Amino acid sequence: MALPIVDRSWDVLGQPVRGVDGRYAPLAWRLSQTDTDAFVVVHAGRVVTQWYRSDAARTAPQAIMSITKSIVGCVAGRLIDAGALDPEAPATQYVPELAGGGYAPVRVRDLLDMRVGGLGYHEEYGDPAGELARMARTVDGSPVGYGLHDLVAGIGWPATPGGPFCYRSLDTEALGWVLERAAGTTVSALVSDLLTRVGTTGPVDVAVDLYGTMQSSGGLGMTALDLARFGLMLLRGGAAGDRQVVSAGFIKDTRTGAPDSTAAFAARVQRALAHTDVEIDTLRTGLYRNQFWVPRPAGRALLCLGIHGQYLLVDPDTDCVVVKLSSWRTPQDPGRFSDSLECAGVAAIRMADHDPHPQ
Repeated sequence: MALPIVDRSWDVLGQPVRGVDGRYAPLAWRLSQTDTDAFVVVHAGRVVTQWYRSDAARTAPQAIMSITKSIVGCVAGRLIDAGALDPEAPATQYVPELAGGGYAPVRVRDLLDMRVGGLGYHEEYGDPAGELARMARTVDGSPVGYGLHDLVAGIGWPATPGGPFCYRSLDTEALGWVLERAAGTTVSALVSDLLTRVGTTGPVDVAVDLYGTMQSSGGLGMTALDLARFGLMLLRGGAAGDRQVVSAGFIKDTRTGAPDSTAAFAARVQRALAHTDVEIDTLRTGLYRNQFWVPRPAGRALLCLGIHGQYLLVDPDTDCVVVKLSSWRTPQDPGRFSDSLECAGVAAIRMADHDPHPQ
């Protein structure tokens, strides 16, 4: 997808951004202080701002971590649109191997929305024996002798269909397995096809386990501009140019959610208050649908997030897409998280309020 460039970086990067320190500082300074590698703003279909830490940050793919989930969610949307995937069907209809483990009772919809329960579960990045660490060892070359599908099939805790939202990366691995069976091909091939339709032009890195299975929950690496192309497709109701990549109906469903999605999300917030979780301070309201964060109930914005500071904001109200890729030393950082969201919001509002090139 072609992205015309109308350079207004001078206008955006100098905007004052109020940080968690209570002070205002230029947006460019906030980017440097939040360990940003790449920052791209697209407004009205044009690239208006590009900021890179280095030439390599401009051209080399960077791990987008859990933003991968949203791309996989769109793969599911394409299969739903084609009639190859029924979101209300039991997951075991596609993957019978799930019948012997904790995922046995869940529907595809439960995996899409991460509503398989989660009593006592916490997405803990520092636990060497936890699910995240075991999952990471399947794709980092460790001689573990098991793959992603083995983890999914062997999980022991019982899932609860339609339960409260609980962010669990392994749910996306289960979803990826379902998508492979529904489509009769690998999830990496499905992702490649989607990104080709989006019009990405740069290299894409893919993390796989010893069996060649892509890590659906966080295994992609791509350039900031290509991620902006994906965001622009979402902004345009699922279309890339004259090609419909995912249906407008799927995008609308993602923004709207189910009648109880907001309540399910609120229940997750109340349950998580006992933990030190970066998302509690910044995402108290909204919902989670189809592997996307929807920050405002009945709003139109979509948010894709990844650990170590990866952000994609899609905001139809300002006609903006904002990409921020970073290299935080820790998986989560409450201060940097809040400052990064403020940078994205300030950039989008600046473009919406001061556009000298209206369409």
